[in-house]
Formats: sequence, structure tokens, C-alpha cells
Amino acid sequence: MLKARKRDVAEQTIYQQMLRKELEMLMHLQHPYIVQTVGLERVEGLGMCIVMEYVDGVRLDEWLKLPQSKECRYKLLIQLLEAMEYVHAAGMVHRDLKPGNILVTRNGANIKLIDFGLADNDHMAILKQPAGTADYIAPEQATMTIPDIRNDIYSLGKVIGLLLPERSFKSVVCRCLKPI
Repeated sequence: MLKARKRDVAEQTIYQQMLRKELEMLMHLQHPYIVQTVGLERVEGLGMCIVMEYVDGVRLDEWLKLPQSKECRYKLLIQLLEAMEYVHAAGMVHRDLKPGNILVTRNGANIKLIDFGLADNDHMAILKQPAGTADYIAPEQATMTIPDIRNDIYSLGKVIGLLLPERSFKSVVCRCLKPI
């Protein structure tokens, strides 16, 4: 898979820096539930692109439209928690955790966490302003410039609510959604 910036901004310095930042962060992540990154390459007509493994799957929001067993949903939740634990242990914050950035593979229904374009850590100096997707961003993240893993926990609570909407997980979701 290739990830590029839109053509109208692809050659702008800030967007090239953001692409390199995402590449650098992804290159430090080697986990079975996170998309693997190969490198950076200039592609004619697209400009600079991050080269990643191809994932044959669908976004979590699409996968959830079909009937799924509770066991399979639990399995995906455990995988997502493992991936997020790994990301946070590496000192990173995803900042855009949502069903559209979680792929479910067709061969075994495993997850692959994608799109680290808004991810951040203490060592980067690019894109420190608030960022994320409206329905999944923590209220504090909309105003804080310093990324915090608690922002991802809020987003994770929203995803858990979609993945396992039954009553037994309501307390977990409520706790994730509490203000910092």
C-alpha cells in the first residue's frame, strides 16, 4: 500500500515533514496488529509515499455492519488493546483512533491498526496542535497541545462501545470516557 498526501499539498514542506514524521514513527513499531512499514519512495504522479504492507481487509466500521459473533468481537478487542499497549509503551500517542483506522483482515479476522498521520511523541516537533476525528477525539484533546495517552483511552472507549455494545462493558466505556 502507498500513503501519499493530496496532490495540491504534496510538495509543501510541512506536509512532507508530516509524512516523514509518520514514517519515522511507524518504522519503530513492529507489532502483528500494526501495519508494517517498508520505507519512503517517490512515485510519479503521487510524490513522496510511505510504502506499507498490503492488508486485505475492511475497516472496522464496515465489518461491524455484518453479523459478528461475540467471540470474534472479543478477539478483536484483545488485539486492539495489545496494539495500543505496545504503541503507548513505545512512548507514542495515536491521536486518531477510530473504526476507520482499524482494519479487520479477511484471512482470520485479525486487526491492523493504521494511519499514524496524527500520532505523536515527545521527540517530535511537527504537528503539536490539537488533532483527531470529531466523534472520537477526547474533549481535552481538542484544546491541549501536548498529546497524552489518556486521549487514546477516550477514543478506545468509543471504539469498545461500538465493538461490544452489550451491558457488561458499559462501565468500562464510561470510565474511558471520563474527563482527564
